[in-house]
Amino acid sequence: MRILIGSLALAAVLVSAGAASAQSAYVWETVGSQAGLTLSYNPLTVSKADGVSTVTIKIEGSGPAMSTDAEGHPLAWYTERMAINCAAATYADLEMTGYNAAGTVTLSKQNVHGMVPNAQSPVAMAMIGKVCP
Repeated sequence: MRILIGSLALAAVLVSAGAASAQSAYVWETVGSQAGLTLSYNPLTVSKADGVSTVTIKIEGSGPAMSTDAEGHPLAWYTERMAINCAAATYADLEMTGYNAAGTVTLSKQNVHGMVPNAQSPVAMAMIGKVCP
């Protein structure tokens, strides 16, 4: 009986945790900040194949540098799944999901753009250093 009650309690905790923002399931490691934005990545999402690394990043911030949703409302944070061609120094945004301050998805885009040159900012270079050999 105690095992059943303990299992039910654990299930209730897991269900309530699942109702929280999906972002809480990620392990975010901060890479750096620039222009009012903070860049983090989830090291558990890094994969490498044929010289291309894929990774999920998170950008948080406020002000004019922060992206907006389709109605022009500022996002509290957004995540991007990126592909980085380490040798060619290019990247592509594969998908982008934006969240408002309440944690509700307000923006979702697939195949945001193809390969473009990597940014040369210190934060971008630090990110590349985390995922490229």
